[in-house]
Amino acid sequence: MVEAQININGHDVPISPAATHTTILDFLRDNDRTGTKEGCAEGAVAFALDIEDGTVGRARIGLGGVAATPIRARAAEEALTGRPWSAATVEVAAELLQAAGTPLEDHRASARYRSAMLGQSLRKLYAETTEAVPS
Repeated sequence: MVEAQININGHDVPISPAATHTTILDFLRDNDRTGTKEGCAEGAVAFALDIEDGTVGRARIGLGGVAATPIRARAAEEALTGRPWSAATVEVAAELLQAAGTPLEDHRASARYRSAMLGQSLRKLYAETTEAVPS
């Protein structure tokens, strides 16, 4: 079994496997982890990647705060699926991720910042996981 964890406000929280139809919001509610935070208005990204033997078998990326409603980053998902979990693959997907959505501009964050945050979140995930995944 693969150990899973999520990062909530800078703290890694181990999670037990959930049913495949469980949304992130339902998971957080079930584990008393919901609430409000000003920073959430800057945007949110959720990654669900199946990586085996250094290859991304499946990728699901959910985005919040960068469009009128939460969306999936399907172009970035397709750029990852079936390809090696490598810096080159991640860079292509990160560029597509930055182009996803139609971020608003308000007093909390600019549209440019919100777009940049999307790509950087994937780059950060790659940097944090490359030690555990063979290249």
